Amino acid sequence: MATALQHGSLEIPGVVLDRGQESPGVVIGPRDLQQRTTQFWGVRGESRINGYPKGRNIAVTVLVYEEDDFETRAELSTYLAQTINTDHLGEAGTVTITSESGWPTFENCIFEGAQVLQGPKLDVASIIGGGAWAIVLFTFRQLSATETPPEEP
Repeated sequence: MATALQHGSLEIPGVVLDRGQESPGVVIGPRDLQQRTTQFWGVRGESRINGYPKGRNIAVTVLVYEEDDFETRAELSTYLAQTINTDHLGEAGTVTITSESGWPTFENCIFEGAQVLQGPKLDVASIIGGGAWAIVLFTFRQLSATETPPEEP
C-alpha cells in the first residue's frame, strides 16, 4: 500500500481524499498575518502596522487502510489511538502529502492530532483489498517561516 501522508518518521498508509460532502479533503490555510490596528490620540482615522507572516494550519483527510496490517477494527483502532494520537502527538517534522494535486512539502510542522471521522469499519466487500479502514482528519500547525526578513531600504 502506498503512503498517503508522511510526517517525519510517521508514514500513514492509505489514500488522501478529495473534498466531498463527508470529507474536508486537504485544507492548507493561509499564513496568519502579524498585524496591529491603532488609532492615535487626536488623529483622524486608523493606522495599521504589519509584521511578517506567521504560521498556518494544515488539515489532511486520509482513508487509512492497509490490508496486511489492519485485519480487524481493533488493530486499526489501536494504531490510531496509540501510535498516531499518543506516540507521535506534538512531534515536529516535514509534511509530505501524496495525492494527484501535487502539493509541495511543508517544513517545520507540528503534529496536532488525528480525528476519526468515520470508522473503523471492515471492508467486507473487499473493495480496497480487505481489512479495516477509517476516514481520519490529520491536523498540523506549520510554524512561522524561519527565513531572515528582507532588509529595509
